[in-house]
Amino acid sequence: LTLIIIRTNMADTNTNSYSFTSFESTSDILNTIVDDGCCPSHLDESINVFCYTDKSFMCLKCSIQHKGHHITAFDSLDDARDIIKEVNSTLFCSKHKEKTCQFYCEVESRPVCETCCIVSCKNHDVSEISDLYQKCKQELDALHSQ
Repeated sequence: LTLIIIRTNMADTNTNSYSFTSFESTSDILNTIVDDGCCPSHLDESINVFCYTDKSFMCLKCSIQHKGHHITAFDSLDDARDIIKEVNSTLFCSKHKEKTCQFYCEVESRPVCETCCIVSCKNHDVSEISDLYQKCKQELDALHSQ
């Protein structure tokens, strides 16, 4: 499963881009890039940049408006496919968009990044996601063996 791309209007930059919004197949995302082929804001520009901060595909001209964001250029659909796989295999923090979640806050019932652990969840019961995974797996194995 991967995220589907839809055309969105970014109010703060007054541009359009293709953003991840819900789960869908990688082929659907790539077909959207291939079928449209060009940036919705700059019809003469091809889609060849991905912004990790906003989870969106765009052209080079649009990427200038993403100054300070984590962006990467790509040359082929294979590169775009690799980006999609990378984004979908990584759990990003809902508060700190570029940071990955390695912890789970029991109080807020959500995955959190290291910054959240220090700032907003410092007095909360926080566990490493990998530890929780192992614990849940053991509990499921025990239930299955009964």
